[in-house]
Amino acid sequence: MTYQVFMVRVLGALRKMSTAPATPERAFVPDAQRIYNALFAGAIPPLLRGRFERAWPILERNYTVEERAECSRAAGRVNDLEALEFACRFGKRLRILSDQVLLMAFLAETLPDHCARYVDPDAGRLRGLAALAFGALRSSMKLTKGLCLRWRCHVR
Repeated sequence: MTYQVFMVRVLGALRKMSTAPATPERAFVPDAQRIYNALFAGAIPPLLRGRFERAWPILERNYTVEERAECSRAAGRVNDLEALEFACRFGKRLRILSDQVLLMAFLAETLPDHCARYVDPDAGRLRGLAALAFGALRSSMKLTKGLCLRWRCHVR
């Protein structure tokens, strides 16, 4: 699924969201707090949790029951969900987990409290280069850890 197709589906899901709670009869409900913690620290804002729980049922229709079960099994076996998602995205596997994290990131961008986590207008050039170098180092460590987790969980 390309980025543009995913965004169209997310925006369509956001438009269709109502104030009605998510339906409890779904077989697979991702843990919004764990997905949020893969991106940010702290407790998930209630507004963001509600939006995620209403948008996910619309997007989960793209996946089979087996894909949902495999994602649930793999996510339940690891502590570092961020590393597993990064390795799966790198290897184009377990795309349901990558889409959950993408959905959470897109929804988090809509909250004004998260603006400073995405953009820092006061940062200088040197600070930006240091952040870029730290991000590259951290990403390589997360990828290595994620590949080991993916192998341990037998993710196809």
